[in-house]
Amino acid sequence: MKEELQKLGMTKSEAIVFELLVKYGSISGSQLAKKSGIDRSTTYNLLSSLNAKGFISYVIKDSLKVYQISNPENLKKFAEEKVQIADSLISEINQIMKKEPQEEVIEIYEGKNAPRVMYSHYLSQKKQNFYTYGGYGKMFSTLAPEMKGYIKKFKSNKNLLYSFISKDYPNLEMLKLIPGKIKQTNLPSVSAGFTIGKDSVTFHIYEDESKIIMIKNPLIAKIMRELYELAWGVESAREVR
Repeated sequence: MKEELQKLGMTKSEAIVFELLVKYGSISGSQLAKKSGIDRSTTYNLLSSLNAKGFISYVIKDSLKVYQISNPENLKKFAEEKVQIADSLISEINQIMKKEPQEEVIEIYEGKNAPRVMYSHYLSQKKQNFYTYGGYGKMFSTLAPEMKGYIKKFKSNKNLLYSFISKDYPNLEMLKLIPGKIKQTNLPSVSAGFTIGKDSVTFHIYEDESKIIMIKNPLIAKIMRELYELAWGVESAREVR
């Protein structure tokens, strides 16, 4: 319980005191200090803090304060307040960021969720052409449960994907489900590639762990797109759809 209470915002000592109150019910501050091993002065400070946050209350019996936990639903209210504070901060941060010129942003993501971040970025755009090169389709297996949903969303957004793939690309049939065009080269598969969007270029590396490097810069995206379009016309590549 202590770990979960700390995640809600209690200090470690507050969580210890609160857990003891749950265990013993009504108890005085001095008794609580003995059971917790925390000195009396600190214990009373902790009780005062927990009371101010609405987690505990007290009654006076025979001129003595006896403490008890308040309605457990107050824990939820405290969490809701933290969410409201977070929402307010997010709004403030977004307003500040809008005022700052964002000519170039480089974002790096690692781990199993990295491809999801990349796809979320693509799926936030509509009526766009995307250009990809390399890779060997590992994301189709990594994101297998979600892939149908991604493809459906990509289609509904009326996006197109132009793909340069290797001669031994293992997931060609799945790739064909995505609207666009595919060209197959004579090169072998590699565990890396890139995708160009309207205002970003994303490098994706699939080894032991996925890594995504996203460069958000319209000029870089424009130059890469022009180079890709030139390469697309090379005769050595065979169009397969």
